[in-house]
Amino acid sequence: MSENLVIDNIYLSVLDGQNVIEKVQLATDVVVTMKNKSKYLATFYTYEYLKNKIIEEQSKMRLYWCMDSFTLVESLDSNSINEIVEKMIDCGDFQIMFLKLD
Repeated sequence: MSENLVIDNIYLSVLDGQNVIEKVQLATDVVVTMKNKSKYLATFYTYEYLKNKIIEEQSKMRLYWCMDSFTLVESLDSNSINEIVEKMIDCGDFQIMFLKLD
């Protein structure tokens, strides 16, 4: 793992000021702050959220539907997200999926 990619904090926009109990039907921006204070942004969708979104879009009879790149996850609980981000850093996916903010 690179010295520059040591996690200090992970922030999920969907949890901002909300008490979300069901974390398997959500989408969120994930902001990772590293120990060196650099920040990175990515979008995470749960499988259930995407499944529901696809059904919704199909019901509208749309010819197509575009989305920016995102990461699919089972749940947005903090333990899972921390584990996923650490794994992404270890295997090099972090640099592909996260946009550096500063």
